[in-house]
Amino acid sequence: MTKAGLVGTALAVILAACAGHRSRTPQAAIVDTVPIRPAAVLGLDAGPSPASAERLGLFRSYFALERVGIPAHHFTVWYRKIEPAHCRVVVLDANTAKTSGCMWGGMSVRPSSIPPVPANVHALGEAAQDAVREEEPDAKDFAIRYEGVFRELVVSEFIPMVAVPNGLSGWYGKLHLRADPGLTRFVDKVRDGESGFGAVEIPASAARLDVKAPSNENGKSLITDAMMSADPQSILTGRAGTPRTYLERALSIARDIASGKPVPTMAPLLAAGIDTSLPEGYSVPVHVKLSVLAWLRKPGNNPNPRLELDIPLQWRDTVEPGGQTRGTTEGDIAGLHVRASATLGSMVPAAPLPYAPAAPWRSVEMSLTVRVEDGRGHVFERSYPAHGNILVEGRSAATIGFVLPDYGSSNHDRETLKVTWPGNPQAGAFDVQLNRELGFDPRPSRVK
Repeated sequence: MTKAGLVGTALAVILAACAGHRSRTPQAAIVDTVPIRPAAVLGLDAGPSPASAERLGLFRSYFALERVGIPAHHFTVWYRKIEPAHCRVVVLDANTAKTSGCMWGGMSVRPSSIPPVPANVHALGEAAQDAVREEEPDAKDFAIRYEGVFRELVVSEFIPMVAVPNGLSGWYGKLHLRADPGLTRFVDKVRDGESGFGAVEIPASAARLDVKAPSNENGKSLITDAMMSADPQSILTGRAGTPRTYLERALSIARDIASGKPVPTMAPLLAAGIDTSLPEGYSVPVHVKLSVLAWLRKPGNNPNPRLELDIPLQWRDTVEPGGQTRGTTEGDIAGLHVRASATLGSMVPAAPLPYAPAAPWRSVEMSLTVRVEDGRGHVFERSYPAHGNILVEGRSAATIGFVLPDYGSSNHDRETLKVTWPGNPQAGAFDVQLNRELGFDPRPSRVK
């Protein structure tokens, strides 16, 4: 039978709701993911050798395909069990359903409007709700949304930055994508995803996507975050670039996996050890972030507006003797024009903070001077010791970020990280607040 025939047969089975009563298939017995068969790697079959294999490098970008789902119906089921909660449910037929991705709390607040489940999949919706009841017998107040028939692909991206005794820390991103049963295109926007900084857990079994990001993105830009809520199909048909290559490669490898073909996985890369050297010319900015809050005189039903100011500093210029770097930004809020500048420099050795990374990282202190003015004669100007950890190799330099002293929550804040300016006709007062963290954030959507 041809591949198209196999797909058509699978869909015919999936789309047919079973008539009559049958016992439900236990969730643990349901296979909803295509297994990933690892391809053999020359030179590594008898054991990994750093001399014969590429090693996982810090400050580089890596892309992987963690999961290829089978063609199936998908539902989202909201419910309440003390707090709001929800589950994604994969349904093969009226007696075969499996929960996944269950969450609770603020991420599980149901939409204000949910379309009714179509009549032709009503029995499948009941199976989805029953699967949640099986997992959470005390669940109540259900709401169900039909998401459609598709294959779910889970793709991920990693920027390891620090090797720690129990693994790696760095930036990561993950997307849940919806592809057609034949894995030729994407059929919906990205509905689920996450990104952040923390423990980097790269699955050894994940398929490796050999995407070569350009030097201005490699280890510097977490492109997965910029694709949250995007339309991946429009990226596929859009201009060339790393996001398009990323998605093209994901579909191509997913088709290989679905046909049973062995594919390269992350396992050999992880087994070969870690390259802690810096990429040639590597350098990223740290960001000084301030916020200005306007306390409106007549807020009505509108929240008080907040202006977020971001000053990127190319701190690599500060590691030379006597070096410093400066940046500026400006913006408008409630009839007020605000200008801000920041200067970082005068680096000296410092005692490491708790949980500082081990050598070759070194702890340093730099002087940060921030000036904010509103054009009316009101000025917020302070200097702070900024403490952080750096790695320098020639003209390459890396940092996780710097932190200012913790001044607590007393009134002393007004003379350190916060000040209040007089108001104007629109606002009764303006609060100016400096963030203690001077971080490197590779997520383009978070940097304004």
